[in-house]
Amino acid sequence: MCEAVAASPNCQRLLAGGKHMLFGVSLFNSFFSPARLRELAEWALVRFDSVHFLVADRPSTHTLVAMGYSPQRAVAKVSQEARLAANRVRRALAEAGAPDPDAHLLGWSDLEQNPGYLRLRDLVQTAFDDDARFRASCMEISRAYLTHRGESPTVQQVITASSYFLNELPIGMDTPAILGVPESLCAYHRVLAFADVLQTGPGWLAPSANQGYLMVRPSG
Repeated sequence: MCEAVAASPNCQRLLAGGKHMLFGVSLFNSFFSPARLRELAEWALVRFDSVHFLVADRPSTHTLVAMGYSPQRAVAKVSQEARLAANRVRRALAEAGAPDPDAHLLGWSDLEQNPGYLRLRDLVQTAFDDDARFRASCMEISRAYLTHRGESPTVQQVITASSYFLNELPIGMDTPAILGVPESLCAYHRVLAFADVLQTGPGWLAPSANQGYLMVRPSG
């Protein structure tokens, strides 16, 4: 069993509807063990009409570069870890009864070919470049992450690491427009910062009414 906590009344409405969930799988994170992924998959496939697991692969290179890796080493390390993570997700989905696990698995190569995602990513970058309040909010998220990893980051390190969050934000704005689903909950095992950060940006960054957020954790 899993415990699901909706972020707002609107998110609770979307949870009750049970149309679609997109669960983010971050790299280099011990939370995503085979057992936990299997439990999440078993729960999600029953609870929602449609489910995707998104492996945060390519954006993770920005974080590693910010932490001092060369771009080449960062790409190699992320590619290796992403393959392992994707295989764990596939196995979990298969064990949970999904007839075609790959149909439920997404990576950034899929999003980077998606016109809906690319349009929203351009909007996010424009806001980061032009809106000081929004830029500060994004950088604070990245600064906190680097500090948690033992860094004392410079401004340039924080800007570099912010590309990870900027690449994620479109799925917090309008996953329905990206994936062609009527409504969606963006889910993770911790509280997501999407809504709070988007509120600091221009009005045209506001999330869709059919976009929600969910914290999901195995209850055991």
